[in-house]
Amino acid sequence: MALIVPNKLIYLAHPRTASKATCVTLGQIDSAFTEPVHHRRLFDLEYEREGELVVTTVRHHADALVSWWKNHGQKNHGYGEDLDEFTRFLREFPDSEIWIKPSTNRLWDLHTPWCNAVMRYEDVQTELDWVLEKVGLLPMQLLRVNQTRGKDDWRNYYNAERERIVADVYGDEMREFGYSFD
Repeated sequence: MALIVPNKLIYLAHPRTASKATCVTLGQIDSAFTEPVHHRRLFDLEYEREGELVVTTVRHHADALVSWWKNHGQKNHGYGEDLDEFTRFLREFPDSEIWIKPSTNRLWDLHTPWCNAVMRYEDVQTELDWVLEKVGLLPMQLLRVNQTRGKDDWRNYYNAERERIVADVYGDEMREFGYSFD
């Protein structure tokens, strides 16, 4: 989904990054409207840009992958709930069509190449406040919607092998966004 505040802001939704909460929150702005296709790319929008700040959200790869496994891998693709199944998911995910095809070794390439601002999921409220201030809007409290149920802290799902799998595939992009396993 893309949420547009004309002449101010275009928010491009990445999956598993509080994008729905961000869109619902920003949707309270009077002039805001959405393009109806979820996770639509900037160049697919039926909207003529007028200098808006283009923003998306990214999330620590290891955390996002736990969320994908819980929300899509287990529910829709036959992965079990134990950690051996999570390891199998991590090994197979880079070559799957579960969500974004990550064979490029990038999870967040759907929107980041076209954005001039990126918010990090881990500090999304502070970064949303910064974005709103930058475009001349008042801060808004981020609403909580569509949270992953039954998910512990992502670090509880990882051991050295699982960290290595994620770092081998997504390490460059993780470093680009300031993420690590430390």
